[in-house]
Amino acid sequence: MPLIGTITTISVGTTVPSNADGLDGGIYFRISGGVVLSVWKKDSGAWAIIGDINPTAWTSFTPSVATETGTLTTFTATARYRKVGNFVIYNGSLQITNAGTGGGYIAASLPFASIGGQNGAGHMFAGGGVDGVMLTVATIPFGLALWKYDGTTAITAPMAYTFSITYETT
Repeated sequence: MPLIGTITTISVGTTVPSNADGLDGGIYFRISGGVVLSVWKKDSGAWAIIGDINPTAWTSFTPSVATETGTLTTFTATARYRKVGNFVIYNGSLQITNAGTGGGYIAASLPFASIGGQNGAGHMFAGGGVDGVMLTVATIPFGLALWKYDGTTAITAPMAYTFSITYETT
């Protein structure tokens, strides 16, 4: 079943969702032991499964990385994803050892194009005098962008970043 339209709510639970719960357009992740087992969407008052997830089906991905302005001198990036129907669960990490002339937001490629406008979260830690700072992660036309929660640049070195986003693809 293709995902079309606005997502109204996102819920998580350990059992199959009841039709009495949630709103049309809602998304439900069924989990067990912290692992997502299936994804459901509610349409016309009924929940329908849109994808089963194999807990071991992560795929490694090496994203390309750039900055809004300038260029990073030295960095490494790794990521992994799971694709379930039109959903992509994407987790990554980035280590900047020399920020060079990089400025603005950090841009990273996605394994599949996004329909746009989806948000996730991230964290920057272990260096540059900044620890425990939350990042905003959002899909943009050519990938995803990371910046500090307050809208300022997160680019500094040395710095490690982790991020996660679940987004819809076509």
